[in-house]
Amino acid sequence: MIPISTSTLGRVGACAALTLLLAGCCFARAVEATDGGGPGYPGYLRAPSDVPGDFLYQQRVTATWGSGEKRGFDAALQKRGDVLTLVGLTPMGTKAFVVTQTGLVVTIDNQSGQELPFQPRYIMLDVHRVLFPWLEGEPPADGAREGDVGGEHVVETWHDGELVERCFVRLDHQPEGRLCVSYEGWAPGMAAPARAVLENGWFGYQLEVETTAQERLE
Repeated sequence: MIPISTSTLGRVGACAALTLLLAGCCFARAVEATDGGGPGYPGYLRAPSDVPGDFLYQQRVTATWGSGEKRGFDAALQKRGDVLTLVGLTPMGTKAFVVTQTGLVVTIDNQSGQELPFQPRYIMLDVHRVLFPWLEGEPPADGAREGDVGGEHVVETWHDGELVERCFVRLDHQPEGRLCVSYEGWAPGMAAPARAVLENGWFGYQLEVETTAQERLE
């Protein structure tokens, strides 16, 4: 278990576990309806140790789906070596769920008492898309760069040396459309932006991730 105190993590908003399950039910139905019984949510996971640096982020995550349904919860995301861990808390400061990626294996400790209706790997796919680097080499100060990674075409847009958007298109067009992440609020010396919004055009949901505190770990 990761060594994070509840005071460091902060307190979750209303019903973190219920939020996760409600969003998950909608997400699972969207994937099932779109993929026709295929492999589910596609994507590329790299080992956490492939990404340099260790960190701890305190975040507020708000999910929107369907006809405007919206739920939010507080979370902490920690990377140490080859382990990436996402923690959500109940209003009483106890863990509601812990999603852990060790190498390429993703597991969940779900203490809500309800079955998670989709693979925990799907959660880490969105974490990677939002926060991990995708294209090698130095980015432009202004302009776009692109490349193919893990079966997807990735396009990044940069302005004044800051990443403002990253979009993904499946090379096999399964599913069709784009998944895009917009960024704002970069601060000097900070590895994560103050706000990132993931618009999943494949499965029709949005995730807003607000990073309220971040720490580099030695």
